[in-house]
Amino acid sequence: MNHELISLVACPRCRGALQIADDPPQTLDCPACGARYPVVRGIPRLAGDTYAESFGRQWNRYDVARGEEDEATFQVKTGVAPTDLAGKFVLDGGCGGGRYSRLAGSHGARVLGVDLSAAVD
Repeated sequence: MNHELISLVACPRCRGALQIADDPPQTLDCPACGARYPVVRGIPRLAGDTYAESFGRQWNRYDVARGEEDEATFQVKTGVAPTDLAGKFVLDGGCGGGRYSRLAGSHGARVLGVDLSAAVD
């Protein structure tokens, strides 16, 4: 978990600031409303299990990364050349398995990938 990026994430329940609790098991805690969110394998889990399970089946079933094809698709879909991402901050909302997050990171971007499913594992 990137401690630097936690300031960009708010409590889903009350929108309060989250704090990292380093006591095992690691959690993100909201002092404002008392909510606690588990951190599993370094990834904060802000959506409930039932909600998250309804997303991402295809991401868990298929590895769809395809190198050069991904770069071309990324540029067509976003209008941004991957080589222009160096030093930029990128939010990849609905990142699934992180296909484009990895691509942006490999070109020097700082990336925050967010997904409701376990596909981020």
